[in-house]
Amino acid sequence: MTAPARTPRRRWRLVMRLLGLLALIYAGWCGAVYFKQDSLIFPRDMAGKGTGRPPANVEVLTLAVDGGTVEAWLMLGEGRSREQPGPAVIFFHGNAELIDDCVGRAEAYAQRGYTVLLPEYRGYGRSAGTPSERAIVADAVAFETMLAARPEVDPRRMIYHGQSLGGGVAAQLAARQPPRALILQSTFTSVA
Repeated sequence: MTAPARTPRRRWRLVMRLLGLLALIYAGWCGAVYFKQDSLIFPRDMAGKGTGRPPANVEVLTLAVDGGTVEAWLMLGEGRSREQPGPAVIFFHGNAELIDDCVGRAEAYAQRGYTVLLPEYRGYGRSAGTPSERAIVADAVAFETMLAARPEVDPRRMIYHGQSLGGGVAAQLAARQPPRALILQSTFTSVA
């Protein structure tokens, strides 16, 4: 005995139900992405909590924010002092990293005579607050102002180096405070 053949109308209803189910799944996925977009852009839980303290050759700078402080690590370039100011690099790390992970890069710059600032993002590592584009850029502007005022730094020779998410921060800072050079490494062209 053979199964009864489906009529075109039954097939059409089945196709429409499947399309409706797919549309519902897609709408649910889009809703989840919309409400979790900050976690996707700023996956601070993946970055960990850091080593707990900076290396011996690092000075900790802090910036007061709601609910605590945001920290940055400053590493003087070799041969730099009040008497011999020099260029400086602000290095902005990627979205699943901490400043603790960038010490090797900072040391490479410092060995070449560049003073390096490694600003942390709000909510990352030991820094308080919640990360957002507006908050991180505001902190970057404040840290850049602190760095430019240092006697060991020639403020006319500032370089911003951003990696991944940090490239967006560096570009936003460059739009507000133009640097001598801007380095964008593995940076996105659009968050959307």
